[in-house]
Amino acid sequence: MESIADLRRKLARGAGGNLDTAAGALTSPANFPKGHGWRAGAGYQPGEAIFGGIQTWNAAPVYQRAIAINGRQIDGG
Repeated sequence: MESIADLRRKLARGAGGNLDTAAGALTSPANFPKGHGWRAGAGYQPGEAIFGGIQTWNAAPVYQRAIAINGRQIDGG
């Protein structure tokens, strides 16, 4: 299990900013995928390009699959 400090370091790397500000706290999770392989239009289902970034964000396979399923539903699938 990750500590709060570990999570803060991970998120700060994604944003390159300060997590103690509202802007930094909102920007960080949004920028994290870009630093881990996200590309507009690339797939995020298991075996596709963006899924690796989802795996980096959270190591729990059930969480990874849930994100992919929710994304597919948002896309209308």
